Amino acid sequence: MADSTKTYNVVPHVIEVIPHEDYTVDVTFREGKTVTVNMLPEIKDGQTRHTVYTPLADINDFMGRCTIINNTLAWDIGGKKDAWNCVDVDPIVLWNVTETGGVLDPDSVTF
Repeated sequence: MADSTKTYNVVPHVIEVIPHEDYTVDVTFREGKTVTVNMLPEIKDGQTRHTVYTPLADINDFMGRCTIINNTLAWDIGGKKDAWNCVDVDPIVLWNVTETGGVLDPDSVTF
């Protein structure tokens, strides 16, 4: 018989993303939480050295390619919603941006 008092952790599931012209994105999770992630530090880093975020420096690409792929925030680089040709962000990292001042910090992951 299953223990009904046990808590099971699952990966958060992104259901809505709204990009803004200041390189922030509002991210809403199925679990009821909404966060605002500031992508500008990652974008600026991509301008000084080539990173996965380099293609997003153009605001039109940042805004126009922002979507949900694999239940998380992503940018559809290839234009076909292909999980292998996108830039995405770990949903657990997104979940924790309120603890990191809105910036991505993979070292802060807890869920």
